[in-house]
Amino acid sequence: MDISSIAGNAHPGFIRLSDVYKLAKETAEEIWHIPDEWFPELSGFLDNSVAEAIREEKRLIERQVFYSSGDSYRITQVSTLWFDAKPFCILQAGGRSGRDAKGRFVTDPSVLATALAYLVEKMLVTPAENDVYPADYELPVEAVFDFYSSGTAASLGFEVAATRRDIYEYAGNRDEMPALEHGHLVIIAYGVEPAKLLRSGDSYYELVREVTPADNAASPNLARFVEAVSKDRGERGKNPMTYVYQECKQRPADYRDAVPL
Repeated sequence: MDISSIAGNAHPGFIRLSDVYKLAKETAEEIWHIPDEWFPELSGFLDNSVAEAIREEKRLIERQVFYSSGDSYRITQVSTLWFDAKPFCILQAGGRSGRDAKGRFVTDPSVLATALAYLVEKMLVTPAENDVYPADYELPVEAVFDFYSSGTAASLGFEVAATRRDIYEYAGNRDEMPALEHGHLVIIAYGVEPAKLLRSGDSYYELVREVTPADNAASPNLARFVEAVSKDRGERGKNPMTYVYQECKQRPADYRDAVPL
C-alpha cells in the first residue's frame, strides 16, 4: 500500500486513526489467547475456552499492522481488532513478549460494547460444581465461619461441637504409608473404640479397618510416629491403636454423628 497516500490525509508527521486500519493485513491472525489488555473490562475472565469459541466463529478477529522481533523475545507490534467486519480498536505491544509497553485506542465504543457482549455470551458463567450448594443444605457452623481460624462461630453465639484431638490424632496418608489406597488416611485412637465416622469441616471419613503388622512393616515411619506421639502425650497417650479411614464420596446419612477432628 502507498503510505504517502494515507499520510496525505493528515498533517505532515501525523496519521488519522481511521487510516491505521487501512494498513492492516487482509488476513486475520489466529486468536489462541485473549490478552487482558485487549478487553480490560473483562480482565481475568476470558480463558482459552472463549478464545476457542471466537476462533471458530471468526466474528472477532485481529489483523496486524506491524510486527518486528529483533531477538525472538522483544517485539514491537501494532494490530487492530474487528467485529463483524467493523474495525473498532488499535492495539500496541512492545518489549519482552510484548509485556513492557501496551496501548489501546478504541475508535468505535459502540462496536466495542457489542464485542464485549459477544464475549460475555461465550464465557463459562456456570460456577464450579464443588461451589454449588442447595440453599437448605446443612453445614457445620465451623465449616462456614471457622474456615480460617477457630472462634468466630462461637463469638457469634453458635454452639460448636468440640474437636476430639484429645483422643484422636491424624497420623498420615498415602504419602507416609504407601500400602494405603488412594483417599485413605490413618488415625490414632487413644484408649477408645474408633468412631465409625470422623469429620473435618464438611468432609467425612468412615472407618475401614485396623492397621495391621504388615502395614507397619511396609511403612516403618508410621509405627515410629505413633510411638513418638504417644510418648509425648504421656498418660493420655496410653494404649494407642491405629485405624485406616477413607473419605466418603458422598455425605453419609448419619453425618451429624461424626466425631469432629
